[in-house]
Amino acid sequence: MIIKRKYEWLGELYSRDGRSKALIDEAFAKESVPDSDKEKLLEWNHYHISRFLNLGCGIPGQVYGYFMNGFEQLDKEYPYDNGLTFNDVSDIEFETSRKGNAIQMRFVNKGMADFPYYRIVGFASVENKSGKQIIGNGWEMVRPYEIG
Repeated sequence: MIIKRKYEWLGELYSRDGRSKALIDEAFAKESVPDSDKEKLLEWNHYHISRFLNLGCGIPGQVYGYFMNGFEQLDKEYPYDNGLTFNDVSDIEFETSRKGNAIQMRFVNKGMADFPYYRIVGFASVENKSGKQIIGNGWEMVRPYEIG
């Protein structure tokens, strides 16, 4: 499914998407982070969603800002397909708009008890406009959890 890179696991972007890998490498190199430290940080954060990283992730702020800004640019030119489908959805989280005329759903795969994880499959928004339900543009949903 096509999603914004900021909603994908950092490690998945690094291993599956050559453009993201090059951008992440560039961000670490720009701040002179040693390769050994970069490898540890990427391993530690492999299963963490980029958008939800915080100070506990250990990635320097300048590095994080650089690749997150770069992800936005990449998404405009080269949309990212996470390789998942609705068959991968194990849970649907939702949030209603303040006015109550729209609902946004976050489709997620939460894994199994022996290997719990949280991966976003996709998003959808439905709005009630003049009595008709239409697909909406959506909004930035609240964080599902905190890392760190």
